[in-house]
Amino acid sequence: MSRRRVHATIRASTQARAITHRDTIISFLTNRPIYTQRDLDPIIEQDELGVWQARFMLRFESSADADAVYAAIVSRINTNNQVASGSVVSWHDCTHEEAIPRPCVEQGVVVRP
Repeated sequence: MSRRRVHATIRASTQARAITHRDTIISFLTNRPIYTQRDLDPIIEQDELGVWQARFMLRFESSADADAVYAAIVSRINTNNQVASGSVVSWHDCTHEEAIPRPCVEQGVVVRP
């Protein structure tokens, strides 16, 4: 059974804004079961250019939960004026644990210009 994985990197102009984005992501995850094999819990960090960002990569037990988190982040990327250019979210169905794994192909990629 494949698990839907959602990836997001939300860039910010300050560390405080990156923390706000991370905390918002955590609130999106409330009551949505995460598949036990975690990839990257929501974190804040600076990229190689020193830009603050909130990132996560998680697989969900339910595709519906993954889709809800994805939609919430797409909305934030498209409407929140504190989200910096270059922020991105995408999803794919992971087949790593299936009898015949297939390559993962990112879908639904949304990037803030």
